[in-house]
Amino acid sequence: MPNVEQYVIANYRGQSYPIIKVFEDKPDQLIVSFISTRHHLTLHKLTTGQILFTSHSETKETGVWDEERVRIATKLGYRQPERHGQYYTQHILTKLANYPGYFLIGRLIDLDSTKYKKKYHCAPKYYFNVESTPFRAVIHLSTPDNYRSTHGNGAALPTTFGKIIVEPTTRDGSPFNLT
Repeated sequence: MPNVEQYVIANYRGQSYPIIKVFEDKPDQLIVSFISTRHHLTLHKLTTGQILFTSHSETKETGVWDEERVRIATKLGYRQPERHGQYYTQHILTKLANYPGYFLIGRLIDLDSTKYKKKYHCAPKYYFNVESTPFRAVIHLSTPDNYRSTHGNGAALPTTFGKIIVEPTTRDGSPFNLT
């Protein structure tokens, strides 16, 4: 399945807005990119069978430990050590008791900052409806050993890692009441 692009499209007031691109460019790597920002999530399959999760943004404000992370990455000989100062988080995904799936992120999405392009026409697309903007997109990874179902108005994108589940909620995390 590598080199497959898939898109999550939010429908709002009769318009379609691409908000997330999911891309597998290598057999052991999956990227979830927020289209209107320079923020993306990366999942890496490790040789141990574990999954390394990274949340990265080029526009992240400098934090207390960022310079130290870059210094350590430089000392270890990493190819792009400055990227380590742009991580929000980097950790092994861990199954939580009584919680279905792996929680990746809840991200506020503003539809005013995205537009539909021709390149989205041919790629697989997954749609859901939203009743307000901005809204929160909550993203999980569902795997056979840690399954999560899509609740109502969500999108489930198949990948070699499992399913990427994207569920829209209001800004405060409440589900939309789309009746």
